[in-house]
Amino acid sequence: MKTRILITTIALSGLGLAAQATSWDLASQYSPVTPTAPWSYGSVLSDGSGFTSLAWDAATSTYGVGLANSGAFVYKNVFGGAAYGVANGQVSLESDWGDAAVQWTAPSTGVYNIVAAIGGTQATEGTPAVGYGTGNAFAQYAGLSVNGVRQTGSFSDNVKSWDLTDISLLAGQTIEAYVINPGGPGSGNTQTELTISQVPDGGLTGGLLGGALLGLGALRRKWFV
Repeated sequence: MKTRILITTIALSGLGLAAQATSWDLASQYSPVTPTAPWSYGSVLSDGSGFTSLAWDAATSTYGVGLANSGAFVYKNVFGGAAYGVANGQVSLESDWGDAAVQWTAPSTGVYNIVAAIGGTQATEGTPAVGYGTGNAFAQYAGLSVNGVRQTGSFSDNVKSWDLTDISLLAGQTIEAYVINPGGPGSGNTQTELTISQVPDGGLTGGLLGGALLGLGALRRKWFV
């Protein structure tokens, strides 16, 4: 489903203190031809493990090349409208025969928040001449793993979703979102949205902000001595 990149710096004026929060979004950071770190596009085994990168196929503008890669594809919808259940500008994990996946690798040790939504409408889209059609039929088979541990998500309105907070990761550990093919081709296109945000050191409302407020209190006391 969707992805974005956002870099925010919050300064505590007059105290010389700053916190920086960084987040990564699958759709907005999707890179054709050559993946851009920390993202990788590929496939997994039927249990969601064993991530393997897929090569770019210029003929189809996807990562993955037909049965040679077990029928798993990753692409971004740039058709200008919804196609195969995938909204314009969103990424699809297409598990026609295999099990498509996207992997994010933690660039540094820290605490992260993770929001993911896989699936969406099954309505028919476009026209027969264009060939657009239904998708998201495999949303219930979607999964999310954090450092190899499958996470429990909720399933509602044909969307599997996760909202995980304060997840500790070491640099180099990974998060995988994937769609498992239930056993046969058809309607494997599945809209996938994944956003990962790093929590500032100490937490803005925790150590950093608390320290800033203590500093203000100390200054106030000093002024009134």
